[in-house]
Amino acid sequence: MTGPGWRNRTAHAAGVAGHVPDIALLDIGLPGMNGYELLAALRARPGWAHTAFAALSGYGQPEDRARSLGAGFSAHLVKPPAPQELAGLLDALAQHAAGETITGS
Repeated sequence: MTGPGWRNRTAHAAGVAGHVPDIALLDIGLPGMNGYELLAALRARPGWAHTAFAALSGYGQPEDRARSLGAGFSAHLVKPPAPQELAGLLDALAQHAAGETITGS
């Protein structure tokens, strides 16, 4: 995503994520450490408490969404997302990171 106010960074593992973002999109199906494990590792780090996390998954059944939300993700997005869906989610997560509640995720 590009646009006014957006800066993108990519980290391939919890150990290389030196920057604390406002929003983080985590792939659930990561090799070695899945997205749930990565979320727990990042949440345990100082400074990450206010980051809004969204799960990216190839699975979108109600139980998949419930597991993501139960694990602490703010939203669950099924891959591949449409560009407008991703933009809407990023806007909602930005509001969530600012302390507002996400609806419809």
